[in-house]
Amino acid sequence: MAVRTKTSAHNAAVASTFRGLRGEKDLSFAELEKRTHIKEAQLERLFRNQATFTTEDFTTIAIAFRENPSELLDVILEKVRSE
Repeated sequence: MAVRTKTSAHNAAVASTFRGLRGEKDLSFAELEKRTHIKEAQLERLFRNQATFTTEDFTTIAIAFRENPSELLDVILEKVRSE
């Protein structure tokens, strides 16, 4: 059984938030790859919570969604605190 750490909870919350934004904004992984220069396969792993987001990944993807990274991080951290 996997142990859920703070880090894994944060990563899972980021992945979940980005999955929601991707659906809202109707963006394919191919389009996100063009906007972020992160390989499509890596984006898929990140969004499935099978890889860990770096600060650079988070910021780059947030900007690709035309979101303010700082404000988005606040929303994600609040989500983690409330769980």
